[in-house]
Amino acid sequence: MFRFVSTFVLGLVLAMTAVADNSRSTGYHDSESRVRAAILFGVLRFTYWPEDSAPKEHINLCISGQSNIANSLAAMPSIPQIGSYQVKLIDHKPDSNQACHAHIVGDASDHTESSEYGALLICDDCDAQTAQNTAINLNRVGDVVRFDINLDKLEEHGVELSASVIKLANKCSTSNPEIRGCNDH
Repeated sequence: MFRFVSTFVLGLVLAMTAVADNSRSTGYHDSESRVRAAILFGVLRFTYWPEDSAPKEHINLCISGQSNIANSLAAMPSIPQIGSYQVKLIDHKPDSNQACHAHIVGDASDHTESSEYGALLICDDCDAQTAQNTAINLNRVGDVVRFDINLDKLEEHGVELSASVIKLANKCSTSNPEIRGCNDH
């Protein structure tokens, strides 16, 4: 477990450093998109779904709206695996009943409530109202891409994240006063 966590931390540090180093280059948005995708894959590697909705062979990664992560993944010759799981990208429509293990909501998405989504809802440049309804919110702080975690939204779907991922979050929020250290940011 320590090896996985240290690999994730090292990957995030290198990815975040890449954004800062490339902020003045013409490929800045491409670099930021790759960093966002790396953070997403790092979080998904340490996500634990409830048994009835856990991935079997594929992690269905649904996408709606304009997303930097989706653009980065679409530009890749092949999408990396997450652990032993292949990743399937799905262009999610509002009336779809496609099972999503994770759902990336980008800008201009017409999704506004978490009840419409699969197990893990992730905001990537979505509007502020939608961001409040997501479990993971990727955002930019200066020249660094960070992520915030809403534990209440994770709990709604029975999803758990490794404590190490939660510690790496820029902000962690919950309405549960029993969880110490989360609302301290």
